[in-house]
Amino acid sequence: MSKFTSEEIIELNEIVNEYKTKHSTIELMQKSIESLAKKRDALWDEVESLKKRESKFLDKLAEKYGADSIVPQKLLGVISEDN
Repeated sequence: MSKFTSEEIIELNEIVNEYKTKHSTIELMQKSIESLAKKRDALWDEVESLKKRESKFLDKLAEKYGADSIVPQKLLGVISEDN
């Protein structure tokens, strides 16, 4: 037979169960963090691709219309005229 009282066994079980719950929650949070990090990294990759696309596009515009035509303010003006 056990030397522990039923109250002590109940409390011990509660503590063990709380630890399990906390560890489980931490594991889920860690998985979420890792998932978010992957998504963040993928977005940064997309940003880099977009920068390359932008650079090629601006080079084509500069070649076609001249470098002074691709000033940000002028480009924004073209966009706002179109909307």
